[in-house]
Amino acid sequence: MAAEVVPQESPGKGASNMRSLERAMDVLDALARHEGPVRLSDIARATGLHRATALRILTTLQKRDYVTSDAGVTGSASRFSPPRTPFSFPTASVGPPPRSCRSLR
Repeated sequence: MAAEVVPQESPGKGASNMRSLERAMDVLDALARHEGPVRLSDIARATGLHRATALRILTTLQKRDYVTSDAGVTGSASRFSPPRTPFSFPTASVGPPPRSCRSLR
């Protein structure tokens, strides 16, 4: 049986990916704090991101259906909001495994 090949990340790339994820989560949090659509400039201000950075993140989130835009296309005149259908993620337990899953030694 062949070993699974795991791609190697270049040094520092993981930190960059996490920063991008944190920024995207900040944008989603900013949207969640507002009722109704939010302007790009307001999202940028709320997150401390440059408008161009906020727009790139919103464009990606819109392509993945995590964000909707009232204009149908992204841009400074658009207003963004969470998707009409809310999404949810399964919860994870961080406690010890249940007794039935513990190994017997």
